[in-house]
Amino acid sequence: MKEQILKELHEGVVTVSFLKLDGERRDMNCTLNASWLPLVEDDGKEKKKRPKNPDVQSVWDVEAKAWRSFRWDRVIYS
Repeated sequence: MKEQILKELHEGVVTVSFLKLDGERRDMNCTLNASWLPLVEDDGKEKKKRPKNPDVQSVWDVEAKAWRSFRWDRVIYS
């Protein structure tokens, strides 16, 4: 399931349904397709990078126009 969702996220917009930590269900239209992502301008400053957590997926929420994330173990379907 994870590999299929990631493939679809890179191809276009996907509706991912998951349970938030408070138990509320959330349906999010999101993507990892480069044509939807915001341009990142290099300001010359070094950015601190957090270690990648394989249990959490960051995505671009196309409705909120912001980065959001979900936990893979809380996905209901896509």
